Amino acid sequence: MIQRLAVPFEHRARRHSYGLRPAAVALLLVASSCTSSIATQSNTTPAPLTSTTATSAPATAVASTTPSRPLAAPTSTTSTTSTTSTTIVGARPAATLGDVLFPDLGNAGIDVTHYDLALAWEPLTGVLTATATLDIEAASPLAEFHLDFSGFTIDDLSVNGKTEPFQRQVEDLDITPGSVIPAGKFRTKISYHGIPDAGKDTVGRPLGWLRTPKGAYTLAEPGGAHFWFPSNDHPSDKATYTFHIDVPDPLVAVANGRLTATTSANGRHVFDYQAQEPMATYLALVAIGSFRIVESTSATGLPLRSVEPPSWSTPGEYLPVTEQMIDFFSKRFGPYPFNSYGMLFTDSVRDLAMETQTLSMFSADDMHGQRGDDNSFLSHELAHQWFGNAISPVRWNDIWLNESFATYAEWLWTYRDDIDGLNQRAEDSRRTAASDRRQLGSTGHPHRDALFGRQVYDGGAIVLHALRLKVGDDQFFAILQTWFIRYRYRSAGTEDFISVVSEVTGQDLGPFLTQWLDDLKPPPFP
Repeated sequence: MIQRLAVPFEHRARRHSYGLRPAAVALLLVASSCTSSIATQSNTTPAPLTSTTATSAPATAVASTTPSRPLAAPTSTTSTTSTTSTTIVGARPAATLGDVLFPDLGNAGIDVTHYDLALAWEPLTGVLTATATLDIEAASPLAEFHLDFSGFTIDDLSVNGKTEPFQRQVEDLDITPGSVIPAGKFRTKISYHGIPDAGKDTVGRPLGWLRTPKGAYTLAEPGGAHFWFPSNDHPSDKATYTFHIDVPDPLVAVANGRLTATTSANGRHVFDYQAQEPMATYLALVAIGSFRIVESTSATGLPLRSVEPPSWSTPGEYLPVTEQMIDFFSKRFGPYPFNSYGMLFTDSVRDLAMETQTLSMFSADDMHGQRGDDNSFLSHELAHQWFGNAISPVRWNDIWLNESFATYAEWLWTYRDDIDGLNQRAEDSRRTAASDRRQLGSTGHPHRDALFGRQVYDGGAIVLHALRLKVGDDQFFAILQTWFIRYRYRSAGTEDFISVVSEVTGQDLGPFLTQWLDDLKPPPFP
Protein backbone atom coordinates (compact mmCIF):
# COMPACT_ATOMS: atom_id res chain seq x y z
CA MET A 1 0.00 0.00 0.00
CA ILE A 2 1.06 3.53 -0.52
CA GLN A 3 -0.64 6.19 1.39
CA ARG A 4 1.16 9.43 1.15
CA LEU A 5 -0.24 10.99 4.24
CA ALA A 6 0.83 14.27 5.72
CA VAL A 7 2.93 12.62 8.39
CA PRO A 8 5.49 9.91 8.86
CA PHE A 9 2.54 7.60 9.59
CA GLU A 10 2.10 7.93 5.92
CA HIS A 11 1.88 5.77 3.11
CA ARG A 12 3.24 8.59 2.64
CA ALA A 13 3.56 12.18 1.90
CA ARG A 14 6.72 10.32 1.41
CA ARG A 15 9.94 12.10 0.81
CA HIS A 16 8.09 15.37 0.95
CA SER A 17 7.01 15.05 4.56
CA TYR A 18 10.16 13.78 6.19
CA GLY A 19 10.55 16.94 8.21
CA LEU A 20 7.12 16.66 9.78
CA ARG A 21 6.78 15.11 13.17
CA PRO A 22 3.80 12.90 14.01
CA ALA A 23 2.79 14.89 17.10
CA ALA A 24 2.41 18.00 14.99
CA VAL A 25 0.38 16.48 12.21
CA ALA A 26 -1.44 13.40 13.49
CA LEU A 27 -4.75 15.26 13.48
CA LEU A 28 -4.28 16.09 9.82
CA LEU A 29 -4.42 12.46 8.68
CA VAL A 30 -7.07 11.90 6.07
CA ALA A 31 -8.37 9.04 4.03
CA SER A 32 -5.88 7.24 1.90
CA SER A 33 -4.21 3.91 1.79
CA CYS A 34 -1.58 1.62 0.75
CA THR A 35 2.02 2.06 -0.49
CA SER A 36 4.87 3.93 0.99
CA SER A 37 6.81 4.32 -2.10
CA ILE A 38 10.07 5.90 -2.88
CA ALA A 39 10.83 4.05 -6.03
CA THR A 40 14.27 2.70 -6.15
CA GLN A 41 16.11 -0.15 -7.67
CA SER A 42 19.50 -1.60 -7.86
CA ASN A 43 21.59 -1.56 -10.95
CA THR A 44 23.11 -4.88 -9.98
CA THR A 45 21.64 -7.89 -11.72
CA PRO A 46 21.67 -10.87 -9.36
CA ALA A 47 23.83 -13.82 -10.26
CA PRO A 48 22.11 -17.16 -10.92
CA LEU A 49 20.47 -18.59 -7.85
CA THR A 50 22.04 -21.62 -6.34
CA SER A 51 19.63 -22.77 -3.64
CA THR A 52 16.23 -22.74 -5.32
CA THR A 53 14.64 -22.96 -8.72
CA ALA A 54 11.58 -20.95 -9.51
CA THR A 55 8.46 -22.98 -10.14
CA SER A 56 6.21 -22.24 -13.04
CA ALA A 57 3.55 -19.57 -12.85
CA PRO A 58 0.04 -20.69 -11.88
CA ALA A 59 -2.14 -22.19 -14.54
CA THR A 60 -4.66 -20.01 -16.27
CA ALA A 61 -7.82 -19.51 -14.26
CA VAL A 62 -10.79 -21.67 -15.08
CA ALA A 63 -14.15 -19.99 -15.32
CA SER A 64 -16.23 -20.36 -12.20
CA THR A 65 -18.80 -23.14 -12.21
CA THR A 66 -21.05 -21.01 -10.02
CA PRO A 67 -23.88 -19.67 -12.19
CA SER A 68 -24.20 -15.93 -12.58
CA ARG A 69 -26.77 -14.29 -10.36
CA PRO A 70 -29.95 -13.19 -12.16
CA LEU A 71 -30.00 -9.57 -13.15
CA ALA A 72 -32.20 -7.62 -10.83
CA ALA A 73 -32.35 -4.25 -9.23
CA PRO A 74 -31.55 -4.24 -5.52
CA THR A 75 -34.45 -5.65 -3.53
CA SER A 76 -34.49 -2.71 -1.15
CA THR A 77 -34.28 0.99 -1.78
CA THR A 78 -34.66 1.86 1.85
CA SER A 79 -31.66 3.49 3.42
CA THR A 80 -30.57 1.66 6.54
CA THR A 81 -27.51 1.06 8.63
CA SER A 82 -29.30 -1.14 11.14
CA THR A 83 -27.35 -4.21 12.10
CA THR A 84 -30.28 -6.62 12.43
CA SER A 85 -33.45 -7.15 14.38
CA THR A 86 -31.94 -9.85 16.57
CA THR A 87 -30.51 -9.37 20.02
CA ILE A 88 -27.32 -7.37 20.48
CA VAL A 89 -25.13 -9.14 23.01
CA GLY A 90 -22.07 -8.01 24.87
CA ALA A 91 -19.67 -10.93 24.80
CA ARG A 92 -18.48 -12.87 21.81
CA PRO A 93 -18.84 -16.63 22.15
CA ALA A 94 -15.85 -17.75 20.11
CA ALA A 95 -12.12 -17.12 20.43
CA THR A 96 -10.39 -14.62 18.20
CA LEU A 97 -6.99 -15.17 16.64
CA GLY A 98 -5.25 -13.07 19.25
CA ASP A 99 -3.59 -10.59 16.91
CA VAL A 100 -1.63 -8.23 19.16
CA LEU A 101 -2.49 -5.09 17.18
CA PHE A 102 -6.04 -6.06 16.18
CA PRO A 103 -7.28 -8.51 18.82
CA ASP A 104 -10.93 -8.28 17.71
CA LEU A 105 -10.29 -9.34 14.13
CA GLY A 106 -10.31 -12.91 12.95
CA ASN A 107 -12.01 -15.99 14.24
CA ALA A 108 -10.32 -19.08 15.62
CA GLY A 109 -11.51 -22.54 14.68
CA ILE A 110 -12.65 -21.79 11.13
CA ASP A 111 -10.90 -21.51 7.80
CA VAL A 112 -12.86 -19.85 5.00
CA THR A 113 -11.78 -21.47 1.74
CA HIS A 114 -14.01 -19.60 -0.73
CA TYR A 115 -16.20 -16.48 -0.83
CA ASP A 116 -18.96 -16.17 -3.41
CA LEU A 117 -20.17 -12.55 -3.32
CA ALA A 118 -23.29 -11.54 -5.26
CA LEU A 119 -23.52 -7.75 -5.01
CA ALA A 120 -26.22 -5.48 -6.45
CA TRP A 121 -25.59 -1.76 -6.00
CA GLU A 122 -27.94 1.13 -6.56
CA PRO A 123 -25.92 4.34 -6.99
CA LEU A 124 -28.90 6.69 -6.55
CA THR A 125 -29.69 5.42 -3.04
CA GLY A 126 -26.35 3.94 -2.07
CA VAL A 127 -28.04 0.67 -1.07
CA LEU A 128 -26.01 -2.51 -1.44
CA THR A 129 -28.05 -5.73 -1.63
CA ALA A 130 -25.91 -8.83 -1.35
CA THR A 131 -25.64 -12.54 -0.74
CA ALA A 132 -22.36 -13.91 0.60
CA THR A 133 -21.83 -17.65 0.42
CA LEU A 134 -18.86 -18.84 2.46
CA ASP A 135 -17.31 -22.28 2.14
CA ILE A 136 -15.75 -22.94 5.54
CA GLU A 137 -13.70 -25.70 7.09
CA ALA A 138 -14.01 -26.34 10.82
CA ALA A 139 -10.91 -27.61 12.57
CA SER A 140 -13.07 -29.33 15.20
CA PRO A 141 -16.82 -29.65 15.93
CA LEU A 142 -18.46 -26.24 16.38
CA ALA A 143 -21.35 -25.48 18.70
CA GLU A 144 -21.06 -21.86 17.59
CA PHE A 145 -18.84 -19.65 15.48
CA HIS A 146 -18.62 -16.02 14.52
CA LEU A 147 -17.70 -13.86 11.56
CA ASP A 148 -16.52 -10.28 11.34
CA PHE A 149 -19.38 -8.17 9.96
CA SER A 150 -20.53 -4.60 10.50
CA GLY A 151 -23.74 -2.81 9.52
CA PHE A 152 -26.54 -3.90 7.18
CA THR A 153 -29.83 -5.67 7.84
CA ILE A 154 -29.55 -9.42 7.56
CA ASP A 155 -32.45 -10.86 5.57
CA ASP A 156 -31.56 -14.53 5.83
CA LEU A 157 -28.80 -16.71 7.26
CA SER A 158 -28.40 -20.44 6.69
CA VAL A 159 -25.84 -23.11 7.47
CA ASN A 160 -25.77 -26.05 5.07
CA GLY A 161 -29.12 -24.91 3.71
CA LYS A 162 -30.90 -24.64 7.06
CA THR A 163 -31.92 -21.28 8.48
CA GLU A 164 -30.12 -20.70 11.77
CA PRO A 165 -30.33 -18.15 14.61
CA PHE A 166 -27.72 -15.43 14.98
CA GLN A 167 -26.88 -12.49 17.15
CA ARG A 168 -25.26 -9.20 16.21
CA GLN A 169 -22.65 -7.15 17.94
CA VAL A 170 -21.23 -3.91 16.61
CA GLU A 171 -18.76 -5.61 14.28
CA ASP A 172 -19.49 -9.29 14.86
CA LEU A 173 -21.99 -11.84 13.68
CA ASP A 174 -22.39 -14.72 16.15
CA ILE A 175 -23.99 -17.88 14.77
CA THR A 176 -25.32 -20.68 17.00
CA PRO A 177 -26.69 -23.54 14.89
CA GLY A 178 -29.39 -25.79 16.28
CA SER A 179 -27.00 -28.73 16.15
CA VAL A 180 -23.23 -29.02 16.41
CA ILE A 181 -21.39 -28.57 13.13
CA PRO A 182 -19.01 -31.54 12.71
CA ALA A 183 -15.37 -30.97 11.87
CA GLY A 184 -14.81 -30.52 8.16
CA LYS A 185 -16.44 -28.50 5.41
CA PHE A 186 -19.71 -26.60 5.69
CA ARG A 187 -21.40 -23.69 3.92
CA THR A 188 -22.86 -20.51 5.36
CA LYS A 189 -25.07 -18.24 3.25
CA ILE A 190 -25.97 -14.71 4.37
CA SER A 191 -28.29 -12.33 2.53
CA TYR A 192 -28.24 -8.69 3.60
CA HIS A 193 -28.94 -5.14 2.47
CA GLY A 194 -28.34 -1.55 3.50
CA ILE A 195 -26.13 1.46 3.03
CA PRO A 196 -22.63 0.30 3.96
CA ASP A 197 -21.09 1.73 7.11
CA ALA A 198 -17.73 3.44 6.76
CA GLY A 199 -15.13 1.86 8.99
CA LYS A 200 -12.02 3.60 10.25
CA ASP A 201 -8.45 2.47 10.49
CA THR A 202 -6.21 3.27 13.44
CA VAL A 203 -5.66 6.89 12.41
CA GLY A 204 -9.17 7.66 11.24
CA ARG A 205 -8.98 6.94 7.51
CA PRO A 206 -12.19 5.50 6.04
CA LEU A 207 -12.39 1.82 5.16
CA GLY A 208 -14.99 -0.40 3.54
CA TRP A 209 -17.35 0.33 0.64
CA LEU A 210 -16.71 3.96 -0.24
CA ARG A 211 -18.91 6.04 -2.55
CA THR A 212 -17.53 8.60 -4.96
CA PRO A 213 -19.23 11.16 -7.22
CA LYS A 214 -18.81 8.73 -10.11
CA GLY A 215 -19.26 5.35 -8.45
CA ALA A 216 -17.76 3.37 -5.60
CA TYR A 217 -14.68 1.42 -4.60
CA THR A 218 -13.61 -0.74 -1.68
CA LEU A 219 -10.63 -0.20 0.60
CA ALA A 220 -9.93 -2.67 3.38
CA GLU A 221 -6.40 -2.46 4.82
CA PRO A 222 -6.32 -3.17 7.70
CA GLY A 223 -9.52 -4.93 8.73
CA GLY A 224 -11.99 -3.14 6.47
CA ALA A 225 -13.44 -6.05 4.49
CA HIS A 226 -16.12 -6.80 7.09
CA PHE A 227 -17.68 -3.41 6.43
CA TRP A 228 -19.01 -4.75 3.14
CA PHE A 229 -19.11 -8.55 3.43
CA PRO A 230 -19.16 -11.08 6.31
CA SER A 231 -15.72 -12.60 6.61
CA ASN A 232 -12.92 -13.99 8.68
CA ASP A 233 -11.26 -10.62 8.32
CA HIS A 234 -7.63 -11.41 9.06
CA PRO A 235 -4.69 -11.96 6.67
CA SER A 236 -3.91 -15.35 8.22
CA ASP A 237 -7.05 -16.78 6.58
CA LYS A 238 -6.80 -16.63 2.79
CA ALA A 239 -9.45 -17.84 0.37
CA THR A 240 -10.43 -17.85 -3.29
CA TYR A 241 -13.22 -15.54 -4.49
CA THR A 242 -16.05 -15.31 -6.99
CA PHE A 243 -17.73 -11.95 -7.60
CA HIS A 244 -21.07 -11.26 -9.30
CA ILE A 245 -21.52 -7.49 -9.45
CA ASP A 246 -24.89 -6.14 -10.60
CA VAL A 247 -24.89 -2.46 -11.64
CA PRO A 248 -27.10 -0.23 -13.80
CA ASP A 249 -26.16 1.06 -17.24
CA PRO A 250 -23.79 2.63 -18.13
CA LEU A 251 -21.61 1.73 -15.15
CA VAL A 252 -18.83 -0.84 -15.32
CA ALA A 253 -17.78 -3.07 -12.42
CA VAL A 254 -14.32 -4.56 -11.90
CA ALA A 255 -12.90 -6.89 -9.27
CA ASN A 256 -9.90 -9.08 -8.51
CA GLY A 257 -9.07 -11.91 -10.87
CA ARG A 258 -10.33 -12.62 -14.37
CA LEU A 259 -13.62 -11.62 -15.96
CA THR A 260 -15.48 -14.87 -16.69
CA ALA A 261 -18.87 -13.64 -17.90
CA THR A 262 -21.11 -10.61 -18.41
CA THR A 263 -24.90 -10.63 -18.60
CA SER A 264 -27.24 -7.81 -19.53
CA ALA A 265 -30.97 -7.32 -19.04
CA ASN A 266 -33.43 -4.61 -18.10
CA GLY A 267 -30.86 -1.83 -18.17
CA ARG A 268 -28.45 -3.58 -15.81
CA HIS A 269 -25.25 -5.61 -16.17
CA VAL A 270 -23.77 -8.41 -14.08
CA PHE A 271 -19.99 -8.75 -14.21
CA ASP A 272 -18.59 -12.09 -13.00
CA TYR A 273 -14.98 -12.35 -11.82
CA GLN A 274 -13.02 -15.31 -10.54
CA ALA A 275 -9.98 -14.87 -8.27
CA GLN A 276 -8.45 -18.31 -8.45
CA GLU A 277 -5.45 -17.92 -6.17
CA PRO A 278 -5.91 -17.52 -2.38
CA MET A 279 -6.32 -13.92 -1.25
CA ALA A 280 -6.41 -12.13 2.11
CA THR A 281 -9.68 -10.32 2.85
CA TYR A 282 -8.04 -6.88 2.96
CA LEU A 283 -6.98 -7.30 -0.68
CA ALA A 284 -10.51 -7.92 -2.02
CA LEU A 285 -11.57 -5.20 -4.45
CA VAL A 286 -14.74 -4.08 -6.14
CA ALA A 287 -14.85 -0.80 -8.06
CA ILE A 288 -17.76 0.68 -9.99
CA GLY A 289 -17.60 3.62 -12.36
CA SER A 290 -17.49 4.89 -15.93
CA PHE A 291 -14.30 3.09 -16.90
CA ARG A 292 -12.46 2.38 -20.10
CA ILE A 293 -10.71 -1.01 -19.98
CA VAL A 294 -7.60 -1.42 -22.13
CA GLU A 295 -6.27 -4.95 -22.40
CA SER A 296 -2.97 -6.37 -23.61
CA THR A 297 -0.83 -9.46 -23.22
CA SER A 298 2.80 -9.52 -22.10
CA ALA A 299 5.54 -11.22 -24.08
CA THR A 300 5.21 -14.19 -21.71
CA GLY A 301 1.44 -14.45 -22.25
CA LEU A 302 0.29 -12.74 -19.04
CA PRO A 303 -3.04 -10.91 -19.49
CA LEU A 304 -2.76 -7.23 -18.54
CA ARG A 305 -5.47 -4.58 -18.17
CA SER A 306 -5.70 -0.89 -17.46
CA VAL A 307 -9.01 0.27 -15.98
CA GLU A 308 -8.94 4.01 -16.46
CA PRO A 309 -10.96 7.19 -17.02
CA PRO A 310 -12.20 7.38 -20.61
CA SER A 311 -10.98 10.98 -20.75
CA TRP A 312 -7.30 10.01 -20.63
CA SER A 313 -5.65 10.94 -23.90
CA THR A 314 -3.33 7.91 -24.14
CA PRO A 315 -5.22 4.65 -23.57
CA GLY A 316 -3.23 2.08 -21.61
CA GLU A 317 -0.19 4.34 -21.26
CA TYR A 318 1.15 2.50 -18.20
CA LEU A 319 0.92 -1.01 -19.66
CA PRO A 320 4.35 -1.02 -21.41
CA VAL A 321 6.34 0.08 -18.33
CA THR A 322 4.35 -2.30 -16.15
CA GLU A 323 5.34 -5.20 -18.39
CA GLN A 324 8.98 -4.14 -18.02
CA MET A 325 8.61 -4.04 -14.24
CA ILE A 326 7.02 -7.50 -14.14
CA ASP A 327 9.95 -8.90 -16.10
CA PHE A 328 12.45 -7.07 -13.86
CA PHE A 329 10.89 -8.32 -10.62
CA SER A 330 10.30 -11.85 -11.90
CA LYS A 331 14.03 -12.27 -12.51
CA ARG A 332 14.79 -11.22 -8.93
CA PHE A 333 11.87 -12.50 -6.87
CA GLY A 334 10.52 -15.47 -8.80
CA PRO A 335 7.73 -15.87 -11.37
CA TYR A 336 4.82 -13.45 -11.23
CA PRO A 337 2.42 -15.29 -8.89
CA PHE A 338 -1.02 -14.75 -10.42
CA ASN A 339 -2.81 -15.42 -13.70
CA SER A 340 -3.34 -11.75 -14.60
CA TYR A 341 -2.37 -8.25 -13.56
CA GLY A 342 -3.91 -4.86 -13.97
CA MET A 343 -4.18 -1.31 -12.71
CA LEU A 344 -7.30 0.52 -11.63
CA PHE A 345 -7.24 4.32 -11.86
CA THR A 346 -10.35 5.51 -10.08
CA ASP A 347 -11.76 8.63 -8.45
CA SER A 348 -10.48 7.71 -5.00
CA VAL A 349 -8.83 10.13 -2.61
CA ARG A 350 -5.48 11.52 -3.67
CA ASP A 351 -2.18 10.14 -2.42
CA LEU A 352 -3.67 6.66 -2.33
CA ALA A 353 -2.42 3.48 -3.90
CA MET A 354 -3.36 -0.04 -2.85
CA GLU A 355 -2.01 -3.43 -3.87
CA THR A 356 -5.40 -5.07 -4.30
CA GLN A 357 -4.60 -8.51 -5.66
CA THR A 358 -4.16 -8.72 -9.46
CA LEU A 359 -5.64 -5.20 -9.87
CA SER A 360 -3.67 -2.52 -8.03
CA MET A 361 -5.69 0.59 -7.28
CA PHE A 362 -4.48 4.17 -7.78
CA SER A 363 -6.05 7.60 -7.53
CA ALA A 364 -6.59 8.78 -11.10
CA ASP A 365 -5.82 12.33 -9.97
CA ASP A 366 -2.32 11.27 -8.88
CA MET A 367 -1.39 9.62 -12.14
CA HIS A 368 -1.23 10.56 -15.80
CA GLY A 369 1.86 12.63 -15.04
CA GLN A 370 0.22 14.65 -12.29
CA ARG A 371 2.88 14.02 -9.63
CA GLY A 372 5.92 13.11 -11.65
CA ASP A 373 6.61 9.94 -9.66
CA ASP A 374 4.11 7.59 -11.29
CA ASN A 375 6.66 4.78 -11.46
CA SER A 376 7.09 4.87 -7.69
CA PHE A 377 3.43 4.05 -7.23
CA LEU A 378 3.42 1.48 -10.03
CA SER A 379 6.51 -0.42 -8.90
CA HIS A 380 5.53 -0.45 -5.23
CA GLU A 381 2.06 -1.90 -5.75
CA LEU A 382 3.31 -4.36 -8.34
CA ALA A 383 6.01 -5.64 -5.96
CA HIS A 384 3.29 -6.26 -3.38
CA GLN A 385 1.87 -8.95 -5.67
CA TRP A 386 4.85 -11.03 -4.53
CA PHE A 387 5.26 -9.61 -1.02
CA GLY A 388 1.97 -9.01 0.76
CA ASN A 389 -0.34 -10.72 -1.71
CA ALA A 390 1.20 -14.04 -2.70
CA ILE A 391 2.74 -14.12 0.80
CA SER A 392 0.57 -12.36 3.36
CA PRO A 393 1.45 -11.49 6.97
CA VAL A 394 0.37 -14.04 9.55
CA ARG A 395 -0.36 -11.14 11.92
CA TRP A 396 -0.48 -7.39 11.44
CA ASN A 397 2.66 -6.95 13.51
CA ASP A 398 4.50 -8.52 10.55
CA ILE A 399 3.48 -5.71 8.17
CA TRP A 400 7.14 -4.91 7.45
CA LEU A 401 7.22 -8.11 5.38
CA ASN A 402 4.80 -6.33 3.04
CA GLU A 403 5.84 -2.70 3.05
CA SER A 404 9.61 -2.96 3.53
CA PHE A 405 9.86 -5.41 0.66
CA ALA A 406 7.69 -3.30 -1.65
CA THR A 407 9.67 -0.17 -0.75
CA TYR A 408 12.97 -1.89 -1.42
CA ALA A 409 11.57 -3.09 -4.74
CA GLU A 410 10.86 0.56 -5.56
CA TRP A 411 14.46 1.37 -4.79
CA LEU A 412 15.63 -1.52 -6.96
CA TRP A 413 13.60 -0.27 -9.90
CA THR A 414 14.43 3.42 -9.52
CA TYR A 415 18.16 2.84 -9.04
CA ARG A 416 18.49 -0.17 -11.35
CA ASP A 417 21.29 1.63 -13.19
CA ASP A 418 22.64 3.60 -10.25
CA ILE A 419 24.01 1.51 -7.38
CA ASP A 420 25.58 4.60 -5.80
CA GLY A 421 22.20 6.28 -5.78
CA LEU A 422 20.67 3.23 -4.11
CA ASN A 423 23.35 3.16 -1.44
CA GLN A 424 22.85 6.87 -0.76
CA ARG A 425 19.08 6.45 -0.57
CA ALA A 426 19.52 3.68 1.98
CA GLU A 427 22.01 5.71 4.03
CA ASP A 428 19.67 8.70 4.12
CA SER A 429 16.90 6.47 5.46
CA ARG A 430 19.20 4.85 8.01
CA ARG A 431 20.08 8.27 9.45
CA THR A 432 16.42 9.17 10.02
CA ALA A 433 15.43 5.75 11.35
CA ALA A 434 16.18 6.44 15.04
CA SER A 435 13.88 9.46 15.16
CA ASP A 436 11.11 7.53 13.39
CA ARG A 437 11.43 4.56 15.72
CA ARG A 438 11.31 6.68 18.87
CA GLN A 439 7.96 8.08 17.75
CA LEU A 440 6.38 5.24 15.79
CA GLY A 441 7.78 2.01 17.23
CA SER A 442 10.39 -0.24 15.71
CA THR A 443 10.21 -1.71 12.23
CA GLY A 444 9.54 -5.17 13.64
CA HIS A 445 7.09 -3.97 16.29
CA PRO A 446 5.28 -0.85 15.05
CA HIS A 447 2.81 1.03 17.18
CA ARG A 448 -0.79 0.30 16.26
CA ASP A 449 -1.40 3.89 15.15
CA ALA A 450 1.80 3.84 13.09
CA LEU A 451 1.25 0.54 11.32
CA PHE A 452 1.97 2.27 8.01
CA GLY A 453 4.61 4.64 9.26
CA ARG A 454 7.90 5.51 7.62
CA GLN A 455 9.75 3.26 10.06
CA VAL A 456 7.96 0.32 8.40
CA TYR A 457 8.52 1.49 4.80
CA ASP A 458 11.92 3.17 4.47
CA GLY A 459 12.99 1.95 7.90
CA GLY A 460 12.29 -1.60 6.82
CA ALA A 461 13.88 -1.25 3.39
CA ILE A 462 17.20 -0.49 5.11
CA VAL A 463 16.90 -3.84 6.91
CA LEU A 464 16.82 -5.58 3.54
CA HIS A 465 19.65 -3.43 2.22
CA ALA A 466 21.75 -4.31 5.26
CA LEU A 467 21.01 -8.00 4.69
CA ARG A 468 22.02 -7.68 1.04
CA LEU A 469 25.32 -6.04 1.98
CA LYS A 470 25.87 -8.68 4.66
CA VAL A 471 25.38 -11.78 2.48
CA GLY A 472 26.04 -10.52 -1.07
CA ASP A 473 23.77 -10.38 -4.09
CA ASP A 474 23.77 -14.10 -4.90
CA GLN A 475 22.52 -15.15 -1.49
CA PHE A 476 20.27 -12.12 -1.02
CA PHE A 477 18.20 -12.79 -4.14
CA ALA A 478 18.28 -16.53 -3.37
CA ILE A 479 16.70 -15.66 -0.01
CA LEU A 480 13.94 -13.64 -1.67
CA GLN A 481 13.16 -16.38 -4.17
CA THR A 482 13.22 -19.11 -1.55
CA TRP A 483 10.93 -17.04 0.66
CA PHE A 484 8.52 -16.45 -2.20
CA ILE A 485 8.43 -20.03 -3.49
CA ARG A 486 8.06 -21.61 -0.07
CA TYR A 487 5.27 -19.39 1.26
CA ARG A 488 3.35 -18.16 -1.77
CA TYR A 489 -0.42 -18.44 -1.40
CA ARG A 490 0.12 -18.71 2.36
CA SER A 491 0.61 -16.41 5.34
CA ALA A 492 3.95 -16.20 7.13
CA GLY A 493 5.71 -14.17 9.79
CA THR A 494 9.03 -12.68 10.78
CA GLU A 495 10.23 -15.89 12.40
CA ASP A 496 9.58 -17.74 9.14
CA PHE A 497 11.61 -15.19 7.19
CA ILE A 498 14.53 -15.38 9.62
CA SER A 499 14.46 -19.17 9.28
CA VAL A 500 14.67 -18.91 5.48
CA VAL A 501 17.56 -16.44 5.73
CA SER A 502 19.51 -18.74 8.03
CA GLU A 503 18.77 -21.76 5.87
CA VAL A 504 19.89 -20.19 2.60
CA THR A 505 23.03 -18.59 4.03
CA GLY A 506 23.99 -21.41 6.38
CA GLN A 507 24.39 -18.80 9.13
CA ASP A 508 22.33 -17.91 12.18
CA LEU A 509 21.38 -14.40 11.14
CA GLY A 510 18.54 -14.08 13.63
CA PRO A 511 20.50 -11.72 15.95
CA PHE A 512 21.62 -9.61 12.97
CA LEU A 513 18.07 -9.17 11.64
CA THR A 514 16.59 -8.64 15.08
CA GLN A 515 19.05 -5.82 15.74
CA TRP A 516 18.15 -4.12 12.45
CA LEU A 517 14.44 -4.62 13.00
CA ASP A 518 14.14 -3.58 16.63
CA ASP A 519 17.08 -1.49 17.87
CA LEU A 520 16.20 2.14 18.41
CA LYS A 521 19.23 3.24 16.40
CA PRO A 522 20.19 1.00 13.48
CA PRO A 523 23.92 0.26 13.27
CA PRO A 524 26.09 1.30 10.31
CA PHE A 525 25.66 -0.78 7.17
CA PRO A 526 27.98 -3.80 6.87
